[in-house]
Amino acid sequence: GLIAGSRPRVGDYKDAADLADYGVSVVDLSSVKGSDRFNHTKFADNPELVKMIGQRLREDDGFASDREVTDRISLLGQ
Repeated sequence: GLIAGSRPRVGDYKDAADLADYGVSVVDLSSVKGSDRFNHTKFADNPELVKMIGQRLREDDGFASDREVTDRISLLGQ
């Protein structure tokens, strides 16, 4: 289905501190423009955000391991 209208969105969550308790990094990209007309690529177009994600993928806390990168990406929010 199409996500539109009055559906709740993850990005609409107001309590970033609550999410941080779960190890989630919250970055407000509301004012950032992406290169596509829907702004779906704005996270990938932002070099600082890409750097932050890369650093998180390389951390020595068990997140970075001999697992495949796709497996490690699924752990970003943990």
